[in-house]
Amino acid sequence: MQRQHFCGMLMASLTGAAAMAAPPTPSQVTSTPADVPVIDAAEQAAGYGVLARAVEAFGSAPVVRCDTQVRMQSPNGTERAVEVQSVFGPDGFAWIKAPESMVYVKDGVMRIVLQSVYDRYLEVPVGDSMVDGVGAVMGDEALAGFEAMMREGRPPEAWLETALMRTIGKPTVTGVEVVPGGDGTDVTRVTLVGAYGTGWVDLDPDTHRLVGSHAHLIVVPDENLEPFEMVMDLTTEVEFLETLPEGLDFDPGIRTPVGTRQDLDPVLRNRLKIGQPAPELVAVTPEGAPWQLKDHAGTPVVLCFWTSWANASRPGVEQLERLYTSLTADGQTPDAICMAVNVLEHEPELDVRREAAGGMWRQAGLTVPLLVAPDEVIQTKWAVTSVPYLILVGPDGTILDAEVGVSESWVKRVLGMLKDLPAASGD
Repeated sequence: MQRQHFCGMLMASLTGAAAMAAPPTPSQVTSTPADVPVIDAAEQAAGYGVLARAVEAFGSAPVVRCDTQVRMQSPNGTERAVEVQSVFGPDGFAWIKAPESMVYVKDGVMRIVLQSVYDRYLEVPVGDSMVDGVGAVMGDEALAGFEAMMREGRPPEAWLETALMRTIGKPTVTGVEVVPGGDGTDVTRVTLVGAYGTGWVDLDPDTHRLVGSHAHLIVVPDENLEPFEMVMDLTTEVEFLETLPEGLDFDPGIRTPVGTRQDLDPVLRNRLKIGQPAPELVAVTPEGAPWQLKDHAGTPVVLCFWTSWANASRPGVEQLERLYTSLTADGQTPDAICMAVNVLEHEPELDVRREAAGGMWRQAGLTVPLLVAPDEVIQTKWAVTSVPYLILVGPDGTILDAEVGVSESWVKRVLGMLKDLPAASGD
């Protein structure tokens, strides 16, 4: 089970243009929408003309303020929503605020604050182009947002895909029409088609401001399965202003700046390496008793990080159980401490997680000792990005072995390493 990566979190929360749903690959699709229209060249040219005027208006205004809301819904009722506020001013100035992040660009320097990273923020020079800077730092210029792309005068081919949240693949203009808008006034609608569905963008016919977009994703994973559908609706209120609004200062709080995404990411910057000192680990037993790794210095410790909702992590627990059984055979005192550490659970209440983990242990008949992470500190310090994650900590507190996933040779390898270690000095 792969944990959602930091870049994925940023894509979901940084800007209104973030890719909330990655498009499927062609190999995943056995059919495309059956109602793909025949594209009239004149209609297509007219649609691209409307979009070009929107880009010109967005880029020529002294200041642009946007309040964008995105909703994505699947047929089973699952719905995701995000709201983003942004302001773009002269000389590349940008201020973008999402529920979990903020971006501030001034004097050619971009600063990104993530609320989930309490001690650091990203500060990098981006020069004249925020879009290029985001692409260089994050590996995907679409993370800058369709608003930033329009502000910098990028052509429709560059920002349309982002304005539709990458739901239908690379969209192609099919035509243009005038339709009633949500408030009763007419809007200019540019219709689109992509490899995985259809959509449109709506614009104010007088000011050429973008007012919204819509996409309908249809994917058929297999001819024997029901099609997967998703609907995306974006609405945005855009204002063209003469001066920057007040209150757009940058305040990172107690955070200090770093220059790379890896240094910002609390998981990537703590990536464990063989031979390095093990981080501290503070957890609780199912009964609520505290447990700390530092209290067991001088004794090898074998850890298996697992989570209840990922079936893939169960074999890792079973491997640790086999190791523990081998170490305690015939009632002997084990030469190492074994601990299964429950992490990445969705339930916020620790007491509920303790009871659930303990109940699972008893039901499964497992005997290896169990710990429950009290918060996200363990998964951050130990860089737990996937489970099962099995680690051997030596008696001197250094990382001796780390295995992501399941390997048939793991138990034998760790038993061999334990045999070669000096005798344990006690708990």
